[in-house]
Formats: sequence, C-alpha cells, structure tokens
Amino acid sequence: MPPRHPVFHIAAPPDCAVAQRIELALSLRGVTLEMTTLRPHNGVAGQGRLTYRAPAQAFAKGSLVLHDSVAMLELVEDLFPDHPLHPADPALRAHHRDLIGRIMAAHQSLAAVTSAQDPRDLDLAVYRLRGLLRPIDEVLELPRQDRPQGALSNLSIALAPLLWRLRVIDQHFQAKLGAGLPRLRAQAEVLLAHPTIAAVLDEAAAARLVARLTVSGPALASQNLSDLWDRAFVSVGAENKLLSGGSRTKVPSIGRRDAFR
Repeated sequence: MPPRHPVFHIAAPPDCAVAQRIELALSLRGVTLEMTTLRPHNGVAGQGRLTYRAPAQAFAKGSLVLHDSVAMLELVEDLFPDHPLHPADPALRAHHRDLIGRIMAAHQSLAAVTSAQDPRDLDLAVYRLRGLLRPIDEVLELPRQDRPQGALSNLSIALAPLLWRLRVIDQHFQAKLGAGLPRLRAQAEVLLAHPTIAAVLDEAAAARLVARLTVSGPALASQNLSDLWDRAFVSVGAENKLLSGGSRTKVPSIGRRDAFR
C-alpha cells in the first residue's frame, strides 16, 4: 500500500510537459498534485522538479526531489502497486519503457522547432524531429476499433503531452507534422479525447501554448509552413540529402495532408 498521506509537489513553468505527465499519473490514482508555477528565466522555460514527501520520513531530509520525468513516473508507479500503469508482461513493459525513452528524446527535439529563429533552422529542426517520430510511429499499435479508449498506461501518459503539442502546432501554424505518421495521429485522436487527459490538456492550455510559441518561435509563427513544405516536397531519394551551400534540408515526407487534427 502507498503511504497514507503522501505529498507530491511540483515546481514548473506554465504548462510544462513534465508537470503535465506527473499530474496525469496522479490523477489516474485519485491523487492531487500541488503545483507552484515558475517563471521562465531570460525567456527560457526550465524543467520541472517534483518533491515527494512521505509521512514515514523515509529519506534523511524527509523528502525526495526529482528532475527527470521518467523517474517521476516510475516513483508513482512503485508507490501505487494496486494501480499499475506499466504492463504486467516483462517484455511488453520493457518495450513500453524503450518507447518512453524515445518519446522523451522526440519531445526535446520539438523544442528546437518551437524556438527556431529563422526558416533554415526551422526546416532542419523539423527534419530532425521527424527522424525521431517516424521510428515511434512504426512500432506503435493502432487503437483497437472495439476498444478505442482502452486503459491508459505510462506510455500513454508519456505520449499525450507530445501529441498534444504536435496537434496544437499543426492546427495553429499549419506545420503538418502529422504527415506520414498514421499511428501517431490515430493515438492522438484517442488519447487527447480521454476525459482525464482532456482535463489537463485543455483549450485554455492550448491558447497559452500558442501565445508563448508566437513569441518564442519567430520562424514558426511567421513562416508560411504550407508553402515551405510544398517547396520541400521532392523525390524520396532526396530526403536524406543535405544540400550544400547552407541551403535547407528537403523534407519530402511532409505533404499536403494528414496534419494532427
């Protein structure tokens, strides 16, 4: 059994993905997360930090401070053995943990997209991001038609904030990041409609995200991305070719349809 009255407190920038994940993990267990909002330092949003305090004073100082999102999810998983969100099968659990690691790497890569200052940097950042998203898409399962909203897992919790950001960017900046990623798009349709997830990743949070991206990502906000991708739509053989002379990387897999919706 978990401690009778564990206290979870996170200090994080507004709508930080780290905070969103731990809030989802605790909400599914009926536990409230205490939150302190941190202001970005010099325009840069730092990572969140979770403080866990156990009544039993299990630690020398009576609390544990974590900065890593995966470690936070694992802590909550271990504290609530009666409500596991990892698969029971060891092989599937290892597969989920591997995917979670890839998702975190893709999320870090997304930061380069949202902070790009010019079209060339934006193009290169999108190219790198999609290089991380494609392998994830290839191994994800499509949602089952007979159970479109199955039980959530830690994989779902890790994935939802990333998919939410991709969808907001596609909807408001015509980035079409979902092109060629059918499983990720299908997962977005299901996960982001789940009541627990929708309560955290809501329209108000999306509006705040768009407002921040408009300021922090000049290239994303000002570039006509639809025209950019049309110019980048070249033969498949050119996808992995970095053009010389400082010109942009072509991204042929980004087409005219299939954005996150």
